[in-house]
Amino acid sequence: MGLSRRFFFALFALLRYEVNLGFLERPLSVGFIWGAITGEWQMALSLAVFHELLWLDLFPAGTYIPPNGVLSLLLCLVVAGRFNLPSPDLLAVPLLLVLPAALCGAQLEYLLRKRENRQYNAILHWGRQPGDDRVLPAKIVRSSLLWHGFAQFLLFVAWSLVLDVTIRIFASAFGYIPRVSGVMWGHLWFVAGLGGILSLRIRRAYVVFGFSLAAGVAALVVI
Repeated sequence: MGLSRRFFFALFALLRYEVNLGFLERPLSVGFIWGAITGEWQMALSLAVFHELLWLDLFPAGTYIPPNGVLSLLLCLVVAGRFNLPSPDLLAVPLLLVLPAALCGAQLEYLLRKRENRQYNAILHWGRQPGDDRVLPAKIVRSSLLWHGFAQFLLFVAWSLVLDVTIRIFASAFGYIPRVSGVMWGHLWFVAGLGGILSLRIRRAYVVFGFSLAAGVAALVVI
């Protein structure tokens, strides 16, 4: 099952810019497809909502490469299955641990794009003097797809190992996997929802959110 999950991530990672189907690359879409394939609907969609909200404010515009939310989502699903973490209180710590992976995914894509610059020069030269190599563009595209898929696959494997070792160290040190008692999915979605609020780019929305948060905290204190 671990190999299929890695392949699953590498396949969907290609949707970021090799195949222009960006809506399928979103955490919500991937979570839905994952649930349909594995039957883990509640876990997949709950984690997908968290990652969708968390990275909602960061989207590709111009040359900006957003964090790879699909990477962090699938890593969470792998961790949840491997260590049998069915509830949000057990997943709260792993959710924090996988966030840097999304940033690493964006950095990897940046490096891959820089690598493609050399191929761009080859295409320019070919366009001016095609010569006998009429299939050069096809070779470059095929090589790029294979290389990108392989690099994303290795990234997922590396982060899976890092998370596995880290969680085992925590479990060995504390005698159990760290949990945040009392945390529900609603709490995690609320925290992740800050990304959705920031994406509005409207100051009034920030003010309303701030007052609502303050009122909620005050109500809890009074109660």
